[in-house]
Amino acid sequence: LITVGCAKQPPHRAKPARPKIAFPERKIPPLPESLNPRREASQKMVEAGKEYLETGQTDKAIHTFQEAINVDSENGIAYYFLARALVRTESFDEALGLLDQADTLLASNRDWHKEVLQLRFQIEETKAGKVLQEEEKKKEEQGGYY
Repeated sequence: LITVGCAKQPPHRAKPARPKIAFPERKIPPLPESLNPRREASQKMVEAGKEYLETGQTDKAIHTFQEAINVDSENGIAYYFLARALVRTESFDEALGLLDQADTLLASNRDWHKEVLQLRFQIEETKAGKVLQEEEKKKEEQGGYY
């Protein structure tokens, strides 16, 4: 014979209250760049400088991009566009130096890194072309090719 019985459950005990854990105060992360007032002001200047550049007002564009950098020296886009403006004045070496700074500041953004590399390549090509033109001009002045 098999007898089936109910096992007695122990009397219900209340769980002891857990001690409250004090969490350290959380640091609030910095505001995104788009909400940083200095970055916003700098970006507005970059947009104005781009308009000057598009309308052929290179000197105004250069001045505006420089002001954008003065407001926010961490704005890599301002360095990039200042370099583009300087290319129009054939200040290639200065533009390349600014691209170094832009690349450092924009390195985490793949699209901007690509833009910087493309502009650097264009500057190097243009510089090489200018050197070749100058050499050809000197040869012509000296009596042509032999």
